[in-house]
Amino acid sequence: MKKYLFILITFFGIFNFSQTKEKELIIVQNLTLENFKIEELIKFVNSNFKSENEKAKFYYYWIAKNIKYDDNLFEKLNDSKYIPLESENQKDIFRIYIEKKAVCEGYSNLYHYLLNSSNIKNEFISGNAKTFYDFRNYEFNHTNKHAWNAVFINNHWILVDTTWASANSEITENYYDVKPERLILTHFPNDSKWQLMKNLITKDEFKNSPFLDNFYFEKGFRELPKINSDNKFIYIYIKKNPNKNWLVSFKFENENGV
Repeated sequence: MKKYLFILITFFGIFNFSQTKEKELIIVQNLTLENFKIEELIKFVNSNFKSENEKAKFYYYWIAKNIKYDDNLFEKLNDSKYIPLESENQKDIFRIYIEKKAVCEGYSNLYHYLLNSSNIKNEFISGNAKTFYDFRNYEFNHTNKHAWNAVFINNHWILVDTTWASANSEITENYYDVKPERLILTHFPNDSKWQLMKNLITKDEFKNSPFLDNFYFEKGFRELPKINSDNKFIYIYIKKNPNKNWLVSFKFENENGV
C-alpha cells in the first residue's frame, strides 16, 4: 500500500519576523482606492519607478491586491460543456482590468501586458500545478492547468506567479522571483526550458516528487528539506529557521487518507 509522508510544522514562542513592507507594496496599498484607467496606471509606474525590478514588483503587488480569483469561471472552465468564449475572455486585458477578476490565465495575460507596456521583456508560461488538494495520485489534466510568467530582470530570467501571490487572501512576496528548484515542486511548464534548471525533470518525476506546501516558506524557511531513506527509516533534514523555534511532527497517510 502506498503511503504519503506529511511534514506538519508547528511552532512555539513569539513571532519575530520583520514587519517591514516593501515600498512597492506600500504604494499599491495606498493606491487601492484610486480608480486609475489602465493607461494611467502604466504612466504612474513608468514615471515613479526607475528600475525594471521595481516596476515588475509593483505590477506583481498591484495584481495581487486588486484582481480577485474568479471561482465561478474556474468551475465553468473545468466543465466539459464550457463555452470557449469564456476562455477567450481571459485574453481580454481591458475586461479583466475593469472587472477586477480572472483565473490564472487572465492574471498572467494582464501581467504580461503591463510588463510589455513598461518595456520589460517577459514570457507567458502555461503548464500544470500541484496543490495540497490534488497531489495524491497526481495526474496531468485540464483541472490542474495553470499559467505564470518569466520576467527578464538584470540580465537573467526570474519566475513569477501573480495568481498565487494572494491565493490565501493575503499578499505574499514568495511568488516573485521564485527559485526554480522551489517552483518546480508545484509548477510544471509545458516547455521544459522554463524550468530554468540545469537538470530538468520529467513529468513522471514531477508526479512522484514530494509535495511541500507554501506554508513552509511563508514561515521563514528558505532551503528545501532533504529526505533520505533506508530499509527501516526515513531521514528528514530541515535547516534551522532563523526566525523562530519550531516543533516538527510527522504523519503517514495512505492513498485512502488513513
